[in-house]
Amino acid sequence: MIDELDRLKLLNETGVAVIGCGAVAKLYLVPALLRVPGAEIRALIDTDLRQAEQVQNMFRLSSAKTLKSIDDILRDEQVTHLVVATPPKSHAELCIKALESGKKVYCEKPLALSAAEGRLILDAMKRSAGQLSIGFNYRFAAQFKKVKDLIDKGFAGKILSLSVFFLTNASPWPTETGFQFTKEGGGALFETGPHPIDIALWLLGQVKSVSCILQEKMDSNALVEDSALVFLRHSSGSTSVIHVSWHSANYFGMTVVGSNGVMQAERGLDKIRALEFGVVGRNWVLLPVQSPANTSSYQHSLHDFVKGTCRGATPEEAVRNLELVEAAFDSARSDGRWINL
Repeated sequence: MIDELDRLKLLNETGVAVIGCGAVAKLYLVPALLRVPGAEIRALIDTDLRQAEQVQNMFRLSSAKTLKSIDDILRDEQVTHLVVATPPKSHAELCIKALESGKKVYCEKPLALSAAEGRLILDAMKRSAGQLSIGFNYRFAAQFKKVKDLIDKGFAGKILSLSVFFLTNASPWPTETGFQFTKEGGGALFETGPHPIDIALWLLGQVKSVSCILQEKMDSNALVEDSALVFLRHSSGSTSVIHVSWHSANYFGMTVVGSNGVMQAERGLDKIRALEFGVVGRNWVLLPVQSPANTSSYQHSLHDFVKGTCRGATPEEAVRNLELVEAAFDSARSDGRWINL
């Protein structure tokens, strides 16, 4: 029997299950969920039960169930929202099962192993009239939201180009499965590339053609690419250049060049730099962002999911993202030939 306070808590809070208790869950998703008002983690699921129990102990989630299979939670009416943080090879199966059972789903990027699998998830969402959110959390980063707002207000005029850098040192990443370094869902382009590609889609809109160069592996024993350059031609006439690398100091930033100005933003800074053309002697100015720069973009993204406001990337955009990644690989196999979409 549960007492009245527990009963009211069950009614008033949103029950969440985290599926996949590896590094992303431990470092980002679970800490962020614990800061989302009204969200309660009620289940931790991992095929390796020890990982679920480790997360339970790390975050003192004594009331959360630890389970090995999603099947154990699909009929639980006290869990309405599922966060999928497993390797991409299991995303399609898990998301489809969850959506068809009536659950609301937040899936880490990339949505699936392929665009074809992504479309199967999209079909399941439409059949169930369910909610599917994607882990493109950087749309919620205060610095990048400020750039989006200025673009929409016409500050820089017509956007000519966007350069996005997503650089990191992948070697110390505390992976549990090591999938990032295998051909099944790993590599800098497939694993890291979707984030800056999503930023480009968000800021500059649809893409009509893609070119890509996979750069020489710095680790000769690596099974997957560790650096890539991706070029996107947008339908608007703008061009994006995306650089991803696993052999650099951590840096995620962008430069937007327009007909009337330039903007620069970097993850973690509380201001962006802006320069307006046509003003003699005009210097760079620092523009403050609207919300605390150090607030986790994961927290904002998961808050959006739990509250159902759906302000992030759409499932259709997540499938398009996979199509662009696949086109980039096609281009790389033909020495950077432009691939029309």
